[in-house]
Amino acid sequence: MNVRSPWVICLLVAGALGVWAQGGPDPVGMLGWDLARAFEELGVPERVEAVRGGEAWQDDVAFVYGEGLVLFFWRERVWQVFVGEGYGDGVAGIEVGMVWEEVAASVEGRLLQEEGEIAVFELPDRGFPVRMQVLRKEGRIEGVYVYRADF
Repeated sequence: MNVRSPWVICLLVAGALGVWAQGGPDPVGMLGWDLARAFEELGVPERVEAVRGGEAWQDDVAFVYGEGLVLFFWRERVWQVFVGEGYGDGVAGIEVGMVWEEVAASVEGRLLQEEGEIAVFELPDRGFPVRMQVLRKEGRIEGVYVYRADF
């Protein structure tokens, strides 16, 4: 079978979209994945981007899987995951589109900081500290970042 065949590519993309519609892998569980695991679980990203940090050591490579999922790599490991509309499932009890008032009752972490439209939660430890940054707009959840807090 020719992997470059348009039919094979369509099947791979359709398969990935079907998984996301049903809910993909747990974004918190993606922290620490290496490149091989990302390809195995999610396939080839739609695009790869360079993300510049304030300092050279803060530069990342981002694997963009549609509008709903972005994996941020530092060296060979995922250190941060963004979940937006279109991914399917939520993160630690929070779903994109949820009303902010529902978050307190369903979040699986402790609120550390809230300022304007951004709230930061501490999530259960996974052998490293995990944080979740929740982005709001007009009272609804617009996106969620989960990340290793020790980077």
